[in-house]
Order: sequence, then structure tokens, then C-alpha cells
Amino acid sequence: MSTIQDVKEFISDYTEWQFKIKLGLHDHAISYEEHKKNVDYLKEHFYPKYYQHTRTSGFYERFTDIETEVEAAKKIKKIVRRKVFLIRKYEGAVVGKGIVGLDNDTIFSCFIGQDNILMDEDVYMTNVIVGTIDNELRIITVRQLDSDEFLSNKKLTWMYSPRSFELEDDMVLKSEGQLVETLRVLEPGLPVWIEDYNS
Repeated sequence: MSTIQDVKEFISDYTEWQFKIKLGLHDHAISYEEHKKNVDYLKEHFYPKYYQHTRTSGFYERFTDIETEVEAAKKIKKIVRRKVFLIRKYEGAVVGKGIVGLDNDTIFSCFIGQDNILMDEDVYMTNVIVGTIDNELRIITVRQLDSDEFLSNKKLTWMYSPRSFELEDDMVLKSEGQLVETLRVLEPGLPVWIEDYNS
């Protein structure tokens, strides 16, 4: 069974390759063949049915044919690798009917930062849920910060967009289960997040 340290390596690898792919969308120095290999590798991080729905599949289409190198350079400067802040391990998790084939009811809740400099890099806005399928770690669903709840109550809660494919196809995390382990990787930079990080 995968450990929380295994998940840290897995999600760090995911953010590294996502970063490479974001660069490859714009960088004229990266060949299409190399970019395609990177995208194919990133796909292996996902539960296959989930990947089919994500915008990640659009990574095969690059902007290098329509952007000048000067335009591309401006875009590239704004791209950053997502930081991994926090991982929580739960047992007894309940998922929607759209997620099938999990080896067990253990999930890892991973909190990661943004991928561009226009956002605050020192907070986590995305919650990536990792499970195990055929003894391999896979991203099974992804939630975003509920901004309305945060603005109203200064509380971090995680949600799916009302019109999301996750809700439509029941590819959701219904219950996290019981928290059994926490791995604090990088302390965030704002009070509300620090409180959540240390809870």
C-alpha cells in the first residue's frame, strides 16, 4: 500500500510535468514530439475516465503556430510550477458512482497552489484527490476552493462547480472518511491558510 511519502512524490511529479506541459504550449524551442510525450506521461497520473473529461486533454493543441516568440516569452514568464503544501490521508472515504475500480477506501487529499504569477503562490486553491487503482496511484477527482464561503466566513471549504462534469457524472468525493495521517510540506503565507494547515 502506498505511503503518504509516496503520494508526495507522485503529486510533486504531477506538478513538475504539468509545468513542463504549460511551457510546451508556448515554447517554440520544444518540439511537438517532445511535448506530446510529456502530455502522454501526464495522462498516466489520472484515473482514465476522469482524464477524458478534463481540460488537460487540450494540452495536445499548442499555441506555437499562432504566437510569435515575443508573445510566447511573455506568456512563459507568467507560468510557475504549482507548490505542494499539504497532504492528508483518510480511510473510509466514499466516492460517487462515477469512480469505479478503487483498490480500497483510502484516499489522499492533496492541496496545491496556482500555476501562474497572477495568483498568490503562497496559498492553496486546488484540492487534488488521489486514490489507488490496480496498485497504482491515480488522481480520481479535483475540487476547488469555495470562494463564496471564504469571502463570507473566512473558511476554507472545497467544492465542485455546479455545472461541472464531476457532478454530472458523479465523479466526486462524497465523504473523506477518517483522517489518519497528515504530511505538512510547505507552510502557506496567509493566516486563514496557516490555521487550516496546522489544524
